[in-house]
Amino acid sequence: MKVILQNAGSFPVIQSMLIFSFDSTLYIMGHKNTSKQVIQIPLLLTGPKHEIETEIQSIDPQGKSGQVLIYLYNNTYSLSSPIISASIKMPVSELSL
Repeated sequence: MKVILQNAGSFPVIQSMLIFSFDSTLYIMGHKNTSKQVIQIPLLLTGPKHEIETEIQSIDPQGKSGQVLIYLYNNTYSLSSPIISASIKMPVSELSL
């Protein structure tokens, strides 16, 4: 999965994190079998696009699909609400026989 972030504000965003949430019976992220994964983002400068890539693998034997929720939080401020969030409907997985 590729996530492209762009800071459209006037000031850099320091110490943010992307949190991925998904059904752990359908997917794993990277090499860890967990329902939430975090990617630290030390600096989001104003203007340029920041590309983050991660692997999300289907583990359901029938290739069922689900949703992946992505939240961007800023560590400097309260973690009670994200800066932005997205919900991605994943496609049905191709089965390899």
